[in-house]
Amino acid sequence: MTKTLIFATMLSVAATVQAADKPRSDDLTASQALELTLEALRRGEAMEESAQAQLAEQTLERLRKDYGHNILVNETLAGAAGKTDASSLRQALWEIAATLSFQPVMQAPLPEDFPNPSTLGEIVVKTYPSYRRATAVNVNENLAFFTLFAHIQAKRIAMTAPVEMNWNASNGPEKAATANTMSFLYQSQKIGEVGNSVLPGVKVVDMPPQTVVSVGLTGKPNPTQLAQYETALREWVKANRAEDAEDLGPPRLLGYNDPRQPKQYWEFQLLLPSRE
Repeated sequence: MTKTLIFATMLSVAATVQAADKPRSDDLTASQALELTLEALRRGEAMEESAQAQLAEQTLERLRKDYGHNILVNETLAGAAGKTDASSLRQALWEIAATLSFQPVMQAPLPEDFPNPSTLGEIVVKTYPSYRRATAVNVNENLAFFTLFAHIQAKRIAMTAPVEMNWNASNGPEKAATANTMSFLYQSQKIGEVGNSVLPGVKVVDMPPQTVVSVGLTGKPNPTQLAQYETALREWVKANRAEDAEDLGPPRLLGYNDPRQPKQYWEFQLLLPSRE
């Protein structure tokens, strides 16, 4: 089946749900092509497997050109490389569609003036204002969480999102499965006061404004994945902010959801050097 015929089939199959004056196939963006391809595959029971595979391959190529910079889209494209069966290629399209349409569930408010969560898989630079946080040091992740939760309950401080987890400069995800510290963030610096908590191991501090390079993720990544994302962020900085490449700070992970949330959202970040 030729390229023209494939897209003609795709558009005709989707015609029942698309207006008659929609753009021609050669004018479609990659995301529009993805939407129409998935609709065609949903409704194309009569389409031969070979035609479905060719349609899917064609759409994946367009997505590679427009979204290959997206870490998660690129992972899916790499996994589909070399596959020719319609089933595997359809699955790749569904995974990419899920990545591009993902919206995080906000279970708690952001701290004052914090930027919104970024698009899943996209590497972006984000700037954070000064903020107040309560930090638990040198305890395991579960104990840290409940220690901090006890702290905010005792102080009658509302929970916010994200929860912040930091590695130190010499102990990133490739060396340590869990972060060195965990912090709960206060909604405002007008709440509470800095200093040691009445609870052992908790300290409240005000953090200076920060600029980071960041990528949004879903599902808590394991240490191997985090090490890969750290490499990707460092390579992005080398390519786009070369002057900062040698002075990047240690990694941190921001968690926006509790473990019961099916589609947890995270941001993995590296601190960019201050130039002030």
